[in-house]
Amino acid sequence: MTDNRLQIETPENLTLEAEIAGFGSRFLAATADYTLLIIVIFILGLLFSRSLPTIEDSTYASLLVISFTFLSIVLYHLFFELVWNGQTPGKRWLGIRVVQVNGMPASGSALIVRNLVRLFDFLPALYGVGILSLFLTKQTQRLGDLAAGTIVIYERPQVELRTIKQDMRVHYRLIKTVEPIPSSIDISRLTREDYQAIVNYLQRRSTLTNDYLAVAVAKKVADQMDYQDNRFRLNHPADAELFLEWVARAFELRGQ
Repeated sequence: MTDNRLQIETPENLTLEAEIAGFGSRFLAATADYTLLIIVIFILGLLFSRSLPTIEDSTYASLLVISFTFLSIVLYHLFFELVWNGQTPGKRWLGIRVVQVNGMPASGSALIVRNLVRLFDFLPALYGVGILSLFLTKQTQRLGDLAAGTIVIYERPQVELRTIKQDMRVHYRLIKTVEPIPSSIDISRLTREDYQAIVNYLQRRSTLTNDYLAVAVAKKVADQMDYQDNRFRLNHPADAELFLEWVARAFELRGQ
C-alpha cells in the first residue's frame, strides 16, 4: 500500500504537496546510475589490476572484488547526492530527488546513513530486500530511506514555489516593515488558515467597498489570538486594517 503524496510545510506557513517517486521512476534512475557505475568500475578495475600483484587465493580475490564494488556504489551515490543536493545522474535525468520525510533537503548525515545501509538492501541478491521494501512501505522507501528518514520525490519546478511566495506577499500601506512588531501581536495561536484569510483580505482590500469587512476579519483573528490589548480599536476599519497588517508582518518574520 502506498501514499503517493507528501505534504510540505513552507516557512510561509503554507502546505505544499509533492508526489512521491514510484517504483518505476526509481528503477529507471537506478538503471541509469548502475550503467554508469559498471563503466566506471570496469575502468577502475583495469587500472588497479595492472598495478596490483596477482592474487592466488580465489576467496580473498572474490572478497576484494566485492568490497571494491560495494565501496564504489556507496561512494558514487553519496558523492552525487551530497554535491547535487539529493540527486544522482539517474535521479536528475528522471527529475526525482532525495529529501527528508518532512520535505526539507536531506542532511549530509542522512545521506551517509542512507547509502551505508545500501548493503542490506542488496541482500540476499539483486537488491532483493530493497525492492521488497519499496513495495511494502507506504511511501516507497527502501531500508536506507527508513533508517535515514528520507524519501524520494518528484522535483517540482522552482518557479512554482516562487510564484506561491509572490502570491502570498502583502503590500503594506499602513505600517513600515522596518519597525518592530508590537509586543501585543502574538500569533502563536493562529493557524495557516487564519494567515491565508488575512492575506486574502489585504490583497483584495482595494477592490472591496465594505470597509467593515476589515473589522470582521480583525475581530475573528483577535479572538483566535485571545488579544486583550486596547492599542488597536478593532471596531474602527482603519485600526482593524492596521492590526491585520501587523499580524501579517509577524507571520512573514516568523518564516524568515
